[in-house]
Amino acid sequence: MGEAHKGVRGFVIDLSGRPLENVAMKIKGRDAPFQTTKHGEFWRILLPGYYRIEVSCEKYTKLCLS
Repeated sequence: MGEAHKGVRGFVIDLSGRPLENVAMKIKGRDAPFQTTKHGEFWRILLPGYYRIEVSCEKYTKLCLS
């Protein structure tokens, strides 16, 4: 259960604060893409360290991660 709190989690929203669903995301250097939920939420369990998150959404050019 404690593993669920390790890693990265947050939301992808537009500049108006609306959540964005199905935004493609991946951790750079890993072959495990994932997407945001219908509420714009994302999470990935990761070991401690530094990671780069790649985010792409064809409908938007400016996204906010929170």
